[in-house]
Amino acid sequence: MSEPDGVPIDDDLNVVDENADTAIDRVMHSLPGAMTGAAMTGLAKGMGMWVEPEEVAVIREAGAPPPDPNDPIEVSIDPDHPENTRIVFHVHAPADEPPSRN
Repeated sequence: MSEPDGVPIDDDLNVVDENADTAIDRVMHSLPGAMTGAAMTGLAKGMGMWVEPEEVAVIREAGAPPPDPNDPIEVSIDPDHPENTRIVFHVHAPADEPPSRN
């Protein structure tokens, strides 16, 4: 198989067009593209079709931090039994005030 000029066509050759994305980039990053996008967003909001994008939560596994004796909050999380999760707040009286009598 060959082209009209007599050059053979290699079917196994992968051709990548590096200029394919530049046309859409010119529209997206130009003033008319920004105005069109803003107008479309305004129309969607006006017709009640706008949905706020959800913020994606990033969850990472991490080990427990080293215990800090000065930390007033103690958290104990049981992932297998969430009902056993505990949060304890340690309230200490200031050192310069005498303890109150109740």
